[in-house]
Amino acid sequence: MTGRRLERALSEAIADLAGTSAPDYLDDILERCKARINLGQTFADLGQLRTATQNLTAGVEEAMRHRLDRLTAIGLSHLAVVCFKQGRDAQAERHAMQSNKLARPLEHK
Repeated sequence: MTGRRLERALSEAIADLAGTSAPDYLDDILERCKARINLGQTFADLGQLRTATQNLTAGVEEAMRHRLDRLTAIGLSHLAVVCFKQGRDAQAERHAMQSNKLARPLEHK
């Protein structure tokens, strides 16, 4: 995918998540949280760490509000990596520990 095509696709995804042209599947809270966290991870992979942090944080906060523990743990894990890449070691450690705390009881379900 070329840079322009990727940029357009990400812009459309952001518009979807912002609700300006949201497809039906984003009406589902679980799918919306997954999409936000996946989008954040994509931005992290592209090196756009500030945008990644914004999307991951929004996804994690919504997942927490709706008690989606598995998704919250995944989002926190991704957020820990982004914080580490930004040199925010204390926050990275805190997110990693929160992720582990949530994930551990879910491990065998």
